[in-house]
Amino acid sequence: MAVSCDTGKKTSKSERVTGTTDEYGDFLIDLPSHLHALPDMENRCIARIIDLPKSSPCYQAFTGQHRKITFSSVGNGIRAYTAHEYHLTPKYSHPCMNAQETF
Repeated sequence: MAVSCDTGKKTSKSERVTGTTDEYGDFLIDLPSHLHALPDMENRCIARIIDLPKSSPCYQAFTGQHRKITFSSVGNGIRAYTAHEYHLTPKYSHPCMNAQETF
């Protein structure tokens, strides 16, 4: 998974931070503090799948869109954002898991 943010800097178009999902598809990416200071961060940052393991029974379903991150909660000085769900499609005739997988 990756979160990319348009920083508005002339030297770089966007900044990307990566992380991996757990067995349930949840992911945690620690954004650098300077990205938290971006005005209108929810409209300047997107999350996307950048790679699936070769052993995965699924492909990423192409939707042509990235997911904007949205603020979901704050607690203990930690701000949480969500990217909602991602759809995967099976490589073979059997399903990825029980049905279309979501992250």
